[in-house]
Amino acid sequence: MSNNPIELLAELINLTKKHIDQEFTASAARVFSDSENYAYYKNYALQGKQAVKENPQPKPSEPLVTTKQTKSSPVYNPPTKDIVSQPVAIEKIATELKAPLPSVKQTEKKEVLPTNKNQGLNLEPLVKINETDLADIKKLMVEKYPSQVILDDIPSDQAAKTHSRHYNGHLKVEEVVILSFNENTKQVDFLDNLARAISTMIAPCAVISANRIEFELGWQDFLNHQNLKRVIATYYGLSGSEELRNHFKEQNKNAKTFLGNIPLMLLSDISIYFQNPHLKANLWYEIKQFLSKN
Repeated sequence: MSNNPIELLAELINLTKKHIDQEFTASAARVFSDSENYAYYKNYALQGKQAVKENPQPKPSEPLVTTKQTKSSPVYNPPTKDIVSQPVAIEKIATELKAPLPSVKQTEKKEVLPTNKNQGLNLEPLVKINETDLADIKKLMVEKYPSQVILDDIPSDQAAKTHSRHYNGHLKVEEVVILSFNENTKQVDFLDNLARAISTMIAPCAVISANRIEFELGWQDFLNHQNLKRVIATYYGLSGSEELRNHFKEQNKNAKTFLGNIPLMLLSDISIYFQNPHLKANLWYEIKQFLSKN
């Protein structure tokens, strides 16, 4: 057996050709291939045959390496089963490729809304968080800082929200102005209700924070405002504002009071009207008398 690689390749090609001739006769099935692959392997086989005929390699007289002869491995015979049992109809394949693909309807995701208009979305309840025990820290703070006040609950901001109502928007001065001086939420609501009643029954009225007048407008400009006719304030609030006291005037003859040249009505402590509700009727009568005077 020759060791020349070109001869071995030629022998392999001949065996392959012989096998194809034996297994795939004219009546048997054929292996289909495109023209490009067929031309490539045909050209490759012809070149191999031509090279063997034109340049035969002389056999060496003596082998360079003597090896022990062994039995040659048997040639592998491919299975006799047909590679392609039936020829594929090219026309049928082309027809299937040209056929349009079945249309796939995409399902649209629609948001499911509650059928009842008054019914809202069902939200999952919040998970209760375990409270941390801060008793040891509180005890330590009391020991180290006895003068500091420690609150167990978060303070309410309702009073701040109530006072903020008198700071919203542009400062508008009405004919009657009720001055507020850091009253609590209940007292501020009382003044707002009083101003609403005056606006409905007698003249336009508004509750304005004294601090806002002092910082945004100034007392002098406030008292000289063309819309201002009457001012209502408490004794407690007037006594707590030094600058406002400078504009306070009192006539001893008829016990009338003024802020600058604006008539002033002084109210008692508002908490009295909660302790004695029947005094509200007397207060409303006095307000009507005060506002009816020219």
